[in-house]
Amino acid sequence: MASRSTTSWAMRLLAGTLLIGLPIAISFWTICIIFQSSPWTYLPRNHDETLFWIDANSFYHVGLQGGYSGFEEMLGFAPRLGIGLYGGHGFFAFFLATIIGKLIGFPEYSGINFAYFFYFAAAAIFFVARWRGRSDMLLFAALFIGSFFPFFSHLILNWQETLHVSVAIALASIFMSLISEDAHTPKRRNAFIIGFVLLLLASLLRYSWALLYLPLFLFTRKPGKWGYIRSTIAGFLMIGVCYIMYKLISAPYPYGKFGFNYLEGLFSEGFSSKHYLDYLAWNIEFFFSFERDNVHDKLLLWTMSSFVFAAPVLTYLFQNKIEGVGKNGTTAADLTLFHIINMGGLFIFSIFWYYPNTRLLAPCFLLSLVIMTSYLPSRWYYIVLVASLMLLPVNLENHRDGQTDTYPIKQEYEYLSNKYKTYGREMAKTIRYIPDSSPWCNTLMLLDWTKRDFLDVPPGIAIHFFKEPEKHDLPYKSHYIFIMNDEQYSQVTRTTKIEQLWKSDHGTLYLNLDAQCQK
Repeated sequence: MASRSTTSWAMRLLAGTLLIGLPIAISFWTICIIFQSSPWTYLPRNHDETLFWIDANSFYHVGLQGGYSGFEEMLGFAPRLGIGLYGGHGFFAFFLATIIGKLIGFPEYSGINFAYFFYFAAAAIFFVARWRGRSDMLLFAALFIGSFFPFFSHLILNWQETLHVSVAIALASIFMSLISEDAHTPKRRNAFIIGFVLLLLASLLRYSWALLYLPLFLFTRKPGKWGYIRSTIAGFLMIGVCYIMYKLISAPYPYGKFGFNYLEGLFSEGFSSKHYLDYLAWNIEFFFSFERDNVHDKLLLWTMSSFVFAAPVLTYLFQNKIEGVGKNGTTAADLTLFHIINMGGLFIFSIFWYYPNTRLLAPCFLLSLVIMTSYLPSRWYYIVLVASLMLLPVNLENHRDGQTDTYPIKQEYEYLSNKYKTYGREMAKTIRYIPDSSPWCNTLMLLDWTKRDFLDVPPGIAIHFFKEPEKHDLPYKSHYIFIMNDEQYSQVTRTTKIEQLWKSDHGTLYLNLDAQCQK
């Protein structure tokens, strides 16, 4: 019996993983054919992609002994323990990348390997926990092409985003198990434990995941009024714990919030109803147009925004068709609460803090969508498939744009890659990692956002940003300083002695003579 169960489990895992790989393979090789470029020739393009790769490369080679990756030379709690600081996201993602890198290598295109690894791991978890036969292939084909593919392909090297989307798929299988399994069974208890640990780890990267501790405890509550109260208290307690842990390991961010919130826009100077009506009209026109500029982002934002309000309604409409609901006291109202917390929480947050973009909403959107559609008849998947295929040409057209495209046309891409790699490698020869020294001695400070110019810095060298040097009155601590213009030079030399190491048309690399480091 045990052997048969193990064989069945292995076959579900193998079949599910192969099925989930089919839409991925079709999508990526379609891009390869159209743009005459293999994904494995791609290098990080923008700030986030480059910074993530540099930090991951440092962690891969030197662990916690690298420089300080942060802002304004401010330190949080982690450096006081004698370890280097890895940006505003902690080092958990880089720890995962290191484990994967030890297995499959760590080239410059590692981001695409991480993306595949995370996604296939999440798919495997899903199919082990939830297997209903061939209909699951339709489900994931619809979800991948409809919601995941445009987002995934655009941010493929920004692999932390891929990790969040993969977390959403894994969490979907966990919450579905909590809903459909009998109470007090080992499978349900295991789902709770895995969900608890996964939310804790995911919250160290983006603490908004901690909101899902509320439905996690509510779906496993004990009967009665006190069961609701205790579960709610436990959920809020874990949200607070995750927030504290996130702040302890992440770099302080001194620039306030990103972007704007709805209240700021509503009460800002120059606000008028005509302004918002014009903006709404532009969005409607943009939605139905075939313009290339960030089309996939707008389409996803519209889809996800509508889903926030549609999910609770649809859950009630289909409550009689949802298999397993009510089995453990979980009702359609509980699922509605889950959708509201999962996605609506971010929108409420945006009213007072900042406007969420697709990078924040896409994982939550996919999580709610997987849970809801998985309980519906498979014929509903065809609606998503047909709509997605109709929008696919728009998304592919957007990817032709060399400014925002993940895979530019081959000739342009080769030119940009050779240009930046040659320039960056020449500069990197003048920088060296100094083991057993202060992390500041292995820190390169920039006064602007980084690009792929810095991909070749030695492992262990961290990129640190200083956006407001005019407010700084003390000598800088970073051993290396990259200056791009005369204004930056005058601001730095006002407080710090520096010595030129390397110069080009892009900028000049200086050595900080006030830093107490070896030359």
